[in-house]
Amino acid sequence: MTTQLAVPLQRCCPEHRDWATLAEHLLSELTGVPASLLLLELSRARQVGELFHLELRDALDCAELIVRQSVIGTD
Repeated sequence: MTTQLAVPLQRCCPEHRDWATLAEHLLSELTGVPASLLLLELSRARQVGELFHLELRDALDCAELIVRQSVIGTD
């Protein structure tokens, strides 16, 4: 049995100021992923943040990680 170490997901910058900036950064960085898929995943991640009443900064951080995790292997 092997033990897998957790590896932090890559992030483009320490934080984003708004949803448009996060979307722009994801679209420019993950060029191998269809824009429609990225925007769909971002929309879903944003809904999760709203569901749990996260503050904007936390919602943006979580959404970035959710989107990146969702599209791994697609890029």
